[in-house]
Amino acid sequence: MTTRIVLTICGMAIVAASLTALAWERAKPTPGELQARSVSAAARAAADTARAGADVAEAAARSAAAPDRELALTLFVWSLAMAGGLAALGVASAGVRAAHLRAGAWVVNLAHPQALVTGDGVTVLGRPAALPAPAVLELPAPTPAVLELPSPGCPSWAALRWQAAPDRVLLGWADGGPVVGRLDDLLSVGVVGRSGSGKSTLLRMIAVQALTLGADVRVLDPHGDIADDLPGLPVADTLGAIETAAGALLVELDRRIALRARHDRPVLIVADEFPAWAGSAPQAQTLLRRVILEGRKFGLFAYISGQGLPAALFASGTMARDALSSRYVFAASAQIARQIGLDADMARQAAGLAVGRAILDGRPCGTAGARVIEVPYCDVTDVRRAAGRGITSTLLPRNFPEGAEGAMEGAFGVSGSVEVDGVEAALRAVRAGASITAALREQGVMGGRRYQALAAELRGRLTSGV
Repeated sequence: MTTRIVLTICGMAIVAASLTALAWERAKPTPGELQARSVSAAARAAADTARAGADVAEAAARSAAAPDRELALTLFVWSLAMAGGLAALGVASAGVRAAHLRAGAWVVNLAHPQALVTGDGVTVLGRPAALPAPAVLELPAPTPAVLELPSPGCPSWAALRWQAAPDRVLLGWADGGPVVGRLDDLLSVGVVGRSGSGKSTLLRMIAVQALTLGADVRVLDPHGDIADDLPGLPVADTLGAIETAAGALLVELDRRIALRARHDRPVLIVADEFPAWAGSAPQAQTLLRRVILEGRKFGLFAYISGQGLPAALFASGTMARDALSSRYVFAASAQIARQIGLDADMARQAAGLAVGRAILDGRPCGTAGARVIEVPYCDVTDVRRAAGRGITSTLLPRNFPEGAEGAMEGAFGVSGSVEVDGVEAALRAVRAGASITAALREQGVMGGRRYQALAAELRGRLTSGV
């Protein structure tokens, strides 16, 4: 294979040499052409000699002028170098001086000495004047969007002597006067806030007005915390009682829907700290969801309070929670405030609310948006007084059908009372070896003030042997 390649290359080289020789032979000039070329070459030589003489003269002239140009260029370059060096030294000196000043050092000026160095040490002659502080442009701080706070001096409920009417329900106090709405604007209500922020005060104010208008107020609270806040009202204070009461109230709601009874006596259902016990009372969850979505047209309303109201509590996504006609947000985190429906700007302000102040949002505010209100202080005496008057109130119809009210009454005890049968059953369980907590939990008492009261009673009876 290699031999073939070598032979091929050699053959191609021989052919190329032959062709080149042939072309060379053909390109040889004739005698006439040679003579003409000689004449032309002589003429070109003469011309080249003349041009060479001119070039030599021009080069001599340039050589004479070159030292002057080179000297000027050299001086220019050195001038630039010296100017750059001086500028660099100035910048470095200024930087060092600024660093000394920042460090608190004193720079000694030899022309005007500020210190003398002698054998005894350094004698300071004077400190340079302090440099003036640089002028700082103070931009005005952006003004945060702050809700208008209510005016101070909110009167108490007793001082107001408020006369509630179906179209004149007190919602709070702001701008030096009352914030008023209709009864159906107020209910159903979602209320969130930390413990001690004012939720119970608002609950008492709502309950007082509902009782004054002839409404039937029913309380669901397995912890018993609300018994002291709403004395004399029917309270379902165990999980079993709550589920029984919820069943009876669902029957009443279905009856009103079936008969289109839109003018029966209003019923206000108070669910205190609902998130804490909702998972253990599925029928109560169903009741509150339906009351929010369907009850308003038929006179059933709900006051639902807690430290937060996530949508999962209502087993219907956000639909039931968003259907609340009003929302009160007391001191709470921004996340909790947004959870119940406030926008981001207002939610951020909820954490800084003082006790007794809340952001009211919903139908009562109309298109004006949420506003900060203060809740007039309402104590248990006001509730007790209203509960006594509410029995004879004729401002609103009280026409429960025969037997319906009795069915609900059986599920409720009266707040402030102790169920004797439950205490006896718990006492028997403790004497049989159960703990007080287990015995009370068996009766549906999970915690709160009611648990503490019953536990103290049980310990007292065990100690006395009664």
